[in-house]
Amino acid sequence: MSDLYTNSRIACHRACPRRHEIRYEHGLVPEVPQDRQAIGSAYHLAHWQGEQALDRVTMDPFCREAARAMYRAWTPRMVAEYVGLEVHCDVSLGASRTARDHRYAGAIDAIVRLADGRLAVLERKTTSGLSDHYWRRVELDAQVTGYYVLARAAGWDVQTVVYDVAERPGCRRLLATPEALRRYRKTDGALYENQRARDETPAEHFERCLAAMTSEKYDMREVPMTAQRIEEWERDAAESICAIESGFRYRNTDACAPIAGAPCDYLAVCHRTDLGENTPVGYVRLSDVHPELAARGASPAHCSPGASPAGSDHVVRTGGSEAASPAPAPASAGGAR
Repeated sequence: MSDLYTNSRIACHRACPRRHEIRYEHGLVPEVPQDRQAIGSAYHLAHWQGEQALDRVTMDPFCREAARAMYRAWTPRMVAEYVGLEVHCDVSLGASRTARDHRYAGAIDAIVRLADGRLAVLERKTTSGLSDHYWRRVELDAQVTGYYVLARAAGWDVQTVVYDVAERPGCRRLLATPEALRRYRKTDGALYENQRARDETPAEHFERCLAAMTSEKYDMREVPMTAQRIEEWERDAAESICAIESGFRYRNTDACAPIAGAPCDYLAVCHRTDLGENTPVGYVRLSDVHPELAARGASPAHCSPGASPAGSDHVVRTGGSEAASPAPAPASAGGAR
């Protein structure tokens, strides 16, 4: 078993050890991601390489247009300048009760300099709904605490974390009304307004999503880091890794189809005992179970202050300011707007 751990891996095991076995031991992932995952990944890509990058990836066209609308409507809520993009770091957690050294790694969305001069970890998220409950959960979130620890270990003098959150538009694709269900007005023979003669196009979906992305769909807040929070993260991470290496692979059936969430990616194949040898239809087997750590474009695999790839003259504009930062992609890919 790999000694490399990420927030995604730890969270996967916490949710369901059987899910962790399929995802991280067998390396199986769905061939087509769920819509919410596809939109979130595309939204991050647009911030990373610019809106035009969305047209170069293979994905559901309606998820693409939803992400495009989210990016197009985005405006920064704080004045800050990027000093590092897609910062990949890892740190040794030292030996735990398993008597092994463990590496914790992550890809930080960005390091930014705030208006008061402080450096901060920027974490960009998408969600199905912004609410007070969401922000209360953020106060307990382990991912950004881990990223804060990683950035500090890599030499970045970060002082805080900034969350930049966008609520997904929630617009489902509109389909043509089945012939048998169509109703026509007697006055002019046209369909009733709540019925459609044809399917919605991706361009029409974009316009509808863009109209839905009002300012209330975005929020940006600072999440202070404290010594207690970091200490609790280190404890939770160590205990979670011990649980993984203890070999627990039981099923948590409460995570199969949560009431307020999407069904588990592995619900259809969880019962199978041959997943180590056979790849089910609809799934692919990863050669690297941590693809999120793979460097994209010209980004270095590990980044520290002052260490940037060739061509580090990329300029990013955020909140009206600009700063030179490591180039996130070749010149042909463009940059964040």
